[in-house]
Amino acid sequence: MSEPTASIFNVDKAPLGHRIHEQLLARLDQAERLLHDSAVTHEAAVHQSRKNMKWVRAVLRLIADATGNDLREEERLCRDIGRRLCELRDADVNLLSLRETVLASGGRLKRADVADFERYLEARRARLLDAGAFDTDFVAVIRDELRELAGDLARRPVPSLTPATVSLAVKRTRAGAASVFRGLSGRTRPEQWHTLRKRTKREYHQRSVLADPADTGRVELLERLGDQLGWHQDLEVLRSVAREHGDLTAALGAEIGRQLRNARRRARRLATRVYG
Repeated sequence: MSEPTASIFNVDKAPLGHRIHEQLLARLDQAERLLHDSAVTHEAAVHQSRKNMKWVRAVLRLIADATGNDLREEERLCRDIGRRLCELRDADVNLLSLRETVLASGGRLKRADVADFERYLEARRARLLDAGAFDTDFVAVIRDELRELAGDLARRPVPSLTPATVSLAVKRTRAGAASVFRGLSGRTRPEQWHTLRKRTKREYHQRSVLADPADTGRVELLERLGDQLGWHQDLEVLRSVAREHGDLTAALGAEIGRQLRNARRRARRLATRVYG
């Protein structure tokens, strides 16, 4: 299923605010429909719905910055929906991250070393995502919240936006991310890297609205940086889940730590190109 798109360079003669408003509603509708589309795997539905929600939240912030409109309630709903989707997403990604960690260890960590933890993650994934488990009250709540958010936005006036105000809002987002990057020292907390990831993704999605052909190189770098920071976050979450479940063995902890350090080095090099 293709993603709805909006661009200030679109040949459509409709006002920019109108186009973006339509795309916000289209993204929310697509996310809601994906969660009960039998032709789409549950993992794919959750993944694409999360992508849509990140785009929606980034564009709501862009509108708020460009117009001064108070969209805090809509952003709160986006955050709540995103957290619920994240719980479903983690059920799949934690298992994939564990297997990728073993593979990337180059033999330092064996599947047998994490067999108990892998079985636990497989059981959790089946409980939340396998056939019969996905159509639950939990998913129904997400769909209800998506419809509520769409209704709230549909009742709002179409935002008054111009290419100049949108460009200024994107520059503000970039400045905020650059400030977070400058605050990273040699010894940083995981939350600081996670904050940089969120700010990077926000700029990435906002530039998809700006869609300036001159931004192509920067957009590609933002995507690469976001992916690297995403892997870093997946490793942090994996370590936390293993610790909570009593499966953070010395071997697993050491390997996750090694791969986290590598991820930070790669992310710092990319972030220097993007924000340095």
